[in-house]
This record gives sequence, C-alpha cells and structure tokens, in this order.
Amino acid sequence: LKLPPGFSISIFARDLPGARVMRFDSFNNMWVSQTSEGVITLLEVDKDTGKVRNQGDVLRNLRKPHGLAFDPDFPSVLYFAEENKISRVPVYSDGQPEKVIDLPAGGGHFTRTLGFGPDKRLYVSIGSSCNVCDEEDERRARIFSMARDGSDFKQYARGLRNSVFFVWHASTGKMWATEMGRDLLGDDIPPDEINIIEKE
Repeated sequence: LKLPPGFSISIFARDLPGARVMRFDSFNNMWVSQTSEGVITLLEVDKDTGKVRNQGDVLRNLRKPHGLAFDPDFPSVLYFAEENKISRVPVYSDGQPEKVIDLPAGGGHFTRTLGFGPDKRLYVSIGSSCNVCDEEDERRARIFSMARDGSDFKQYARGLRNSVFFVWHASTGKMWATEMGRDLLGDDIPPDEINIIEKE
C-alpha cells in the first residue's frame, strides 16, 4: 500500500476471513459480514482508544451473507442480506432474525448489497445469474427498492450486470453504484464502471 504524506495505516481487526461489508451501529461498534464463512461478526470498539476490545460471531450458519444496513428510524435494527433472502434482527437483544423478503438465488453472482436511501426505503442489488445471458428471473441484474417490511417491492434500475456496492451522494442525493463488466474477454475489457443511477 502507498499512502500520501501525513497518512499512516495499521491493523484494526484480525481473523476475519471473507470479510465483505462493514457497518457501524449507534454505539460505534462495527458489524462485518463474512460471506465465505457464513457469519456476521460484531467488533466492539473501545470509545477511548478506538481499538477493538472484543469480537465474536453473532449470526452463524448463514447463506453467503453480504449486505448490511441499519434502519435510520430504528437504529437498533440490523437488516442483512443472504443470497436468497433479506432478514432483520434487533441487535443487543435476544430477538431472533425475521425474514423480510425472499430473493432469487443460484447462478454466478450471489452478493446482495443493501442500503437505506434518502427516502428511507430499503434498496437491494441483485446481480445476474450468469456471465452473459437472457435472464429467466426478471429480478436479476437490477436494483429494487421496498418498504422496510419488504412490501411495495419495485424496480429502481435495470441493465446492471452486477452492482456489488452502491451509495448516495451527500449533496445531490443521487445513487452511485459499481458495475462489474462481463468476464472472459481479457483483464481490461470491458472495464468495470462507477455509474450514477437514475430512477427509470
């Protein structure tokens, strides 16, 4: 790694194989999805030192967990996406995960990115089932939005082979999303992209 002058880097946490998505909760503790391990891990951060004082797996035996999102109106509720569904769970409690909605599973792209938009709707990206093909399930290669309980599920954008991550611009409120280009044409063709996503 090369850092600009005046910057430094150090290890924040160890022993997190397959770490994919990180989200801080209202206590400034970090939650990490470990897709290949099938777990979601809590890193408790010391507020004085900023270092991890304890870490442990909170949710286990999951199916390729990836996307994480805290509800902006209910910050103690964590939404998490597995390959085949979205669930929510109250953190720091004995509450059990509750399924919100089913998602299409199988195929080459299994990551499901989650995020609450400025409109407080929950968004999810669902990658294509293959490298290049006509999809049999119309939910593939698209981004959808829904109410927090999974109702009013509707398409936001399509023609996105695999938008693994997205975020909203702090000033404009527009969604920025990655786009993974097709494989097997070489290392540089086609290039991956970062796009501004406009609602259809």
